[in-house]
Amino acid sequence: MASSSQRRGAARSSPSGSQHPQHRTLPQSSPSGSQHRTMPQSSPLGSHQPNVSQPSESAGDNTLRSNNGKLPIIVHPDGRVTGVYSAKWSSRVGYWIRDVAPISYASWDKVDDSFKAEVWLKLMEEFQLNMNPTMGVRKNIEKWFAPKFRYWKYALRGKILKNCESEQEAISSCPMGFDPIHWEAFAIHENRQEVKDMCAKNAENRSMNLIGHTCGRKPYGRILEELVPIIITTA
Repeated sequence: MASSSQRRGAARSSPSGSQHPQHRTLPQSSPSGSQHRTMPQSSPLGSHQPNVSQPSESAGDNTLRSNNGKLPIIVHPDGRVTGVYSAKWSSRVGYWIRDVAPISYASWDKVDDSFKAEVWLKLMEEFQLNMNPTMGVRKNIEKWFAPKFRYWKYALRGKILKNCESEQEAISSCPMGFDPIHWEAFAIHENRQEVKDMCAKNAENRSMNLIGHTCGRKPYGRILEELVPIIITTA
């Protein structure tokens, strides 16, 4: 699916001061003339994340949807999202970040506000918040977007960059569907020694976790919501 930034084709300032070309265009060939790697559909780098299982709605009961057809979610003061569709929200946040935000940005807080606004607009077309989405509310919610952006870059490192023996090979390994200019900036940044050292330290810290996350796709807040009625009933 072509992103809206592709359709607009508007240039935006990049982190390095250059102009962003159309984001994630489909080039015929990379700048170096090498072949692009095609990512498998099951990869988190694909155009869509796997569908998240949600409670079914019977033909006579559509109370789980708002009157405008959007999926209702519950937003807490700290920006956490819970409710029946919280897992779906999480999935779509990841999808729109990958579709809109250029990979060339070092972190989510460095992403240009115009891209963040586009991600937010797409989400508001699909979901209904339980409160007025003021800038304060939006700011708290978007704090939780940073891990999605980090995981995207983490997945790219593991699937592509770790198999490259040189910076030039990494640049030439631009996946199909990525703008080669943004990919080159990402590959060069990831090849910096301080970035490699930080990634190695993070990997060492993760190896100390004896038990991984075992709750599936459901956020902790949603699990707690489901447990409270059970606890009250059995008390």
